[in-house]
Amino acid sequence: MDIIQNYNHEIGAHCESGTLKNLIKHEGVEVTEKMLFGIGSGIFFAYLPFVKTVSAFPVVALRQPICSIVKNVSKDCGISLFIKEFPTTQELLKKADSMIEAGKPVAVSVDLFYMDYLPKFMQVHAPAHFIALIGKDENSYAVSDPYGLQIAKLSRRNLELALKTNARLAPQNLLYFIEKIPEKINWKRAIVSGIRRTTNRMLMIPVVRNILPFLGIEGIKRFARSILSWPEKFKGFRLREGLLFLAVTFEEQGTGGGAFRLMYGAFLEEVAQMLNSSEFMDLSTEMIQNGKEWREASRLLVKVGKMLPVYDKEYPDWMESNGKILKENLEDLSRRYMERAECERKLMHSLQKAVSRI
Repeated sequence: MDIIQNYNHEIGAHCESGTLKNLIKHEGVEVTEKMLFGIGSGIFFAYLPFVKTVSAFPVVALRQPICSIVKNVSKDCGISLFIKEFPTTQELLKKADSMIEAGKPVAVSVDLFYMDYLPKFMQVHAPAHFIALIGKDENSYAVSDPYGLQIAKLSRRNLELALKTNARLAPQNLLYFIEKIPEKINWKRAIVSGIRRTTNRMLMIPVVRNILPFLGIEGIKRFARSILSWPEKFKGFRLREGLLFLAVTFEEQGTGGGAFRLMYGAFLEEVAQMLNSSEFMDLSTEMIQNGKEWREASRLLVKVGKMLPVYDKEYPDWMESNGKILKENLEDLSRRYMERAECERKLMHSLQKAVSRI
């Protein structure tokens, strides 16, 4: 199989920022994934009680909509992109084939389930996983996946199945590639823009907070308060699976751990080093500690989830014996997330002040 020359595959913490980094570095620009993640405003929070998961738990989102990191980096760094959701999978593949033949790697959004080169435990239905296509033959593609240690091979059939996910909130037949990149990127300007966007969206002005109280800091608070009602709303297996899935959402699924907060802290650390700023270094330390606290809360989610019975028929008797312990643990979780909200409120205000001095 022919692979695009001089393409350097590197693993990443998050599929979208990791794939974008590999494509940008292929264009000759040295940059870290954490820098792109921060400029792209990777962290966020949304508590969406009107959207349900399989277990009927409300959806919790830790970042902006899919492909927003790519679009934000493109805007702030002056990178020209071709990006399109194609009407059909075959049209996308035709475009991908032509670009690969021209020596241009392309990124696509796929369902992780069909990435059969990954370990079995990772092959779950997770739409909007980003990979780069960097080579092809008649029946397969060479894939650069940030979650894979090396370049992998994926059959054309599996790629076709993965591109059209039909999943709610996920793009269908999405492809992008870099058309043109500036000779010199103004990283300082991009950093300022990215941090301002992040803080504005997490804090929001009062009128927006009143209209959209499930987003940003207010969303974390609403999520924290809702925890206390879970034993009544979600019983037995649904409660168990909901708790465990939340932990996976916060710690796995490409977050880099700590609900993306650890990666954002690493971004602030790089900013501090670039600007020789003790102020940003202190904020980085605070954000990393915040991420560690998110991780501790996730451990408690797992602990509580594993306490619960697997079978619904066992739940009433279990609650009779363990209801008090469950209530205490959920109160602890609620308190922890309220503390995260207050911590991030202060952090975002401090970041707003710090970035105004750059």
